[in-house]
Formats: sequence, structure tokens, C-alpha cells
Amino acid sequence: MMQGGGSWYIALTVTLCEMNDAWQWLSGRLFGKTIVVPHISPKKTLEGYIGGLLLTTYFAYLSGKGRKTHTF
Repeated sequence: MMQGGGSWYIALTVTLCEMNDAWQWLSGRLFGKTIVVPHISPKKTLEGYIGGLLLTTYFAYLSGKGRKTHTF
């Protein structure tokens, strides 16, 4: 186990990456109308990107809330 809670930060980073992908997919399926780059990926929508960003940021905020910060 790493000193200073490093393993927690690694797990949080991996979890946030996976959740971002899932939130983008869900937001795009529910609200997606504006296609972003059809020649690269025809089903990627602006609403999916925004939904993924907002929901992942919110989850990151909740994950860090109440976590003791390092004192130097």
C-alpha cells in the first residue's frame, strides 16, 4: 500500500475514467441530438460530452468531500 493514500487516488482516477465513459454514453442516449464529429464517430454528441463532464465532476466532488487533506 502506498503512503499518503496514493492507492485511493489511483482507484479514484480509474473509477472516474470508467464513470465518465458510462455517463457520456447514457447522456448521449437520453439527450443527444447535436452530432460532434460524424466522420470520426457518428454517434458522439455534444450532450453526451457535457453530461459526462458534469456528472463525473459531481462524483469527483462527492468523493473528495470529507476526505482529510494532507497537512504540510
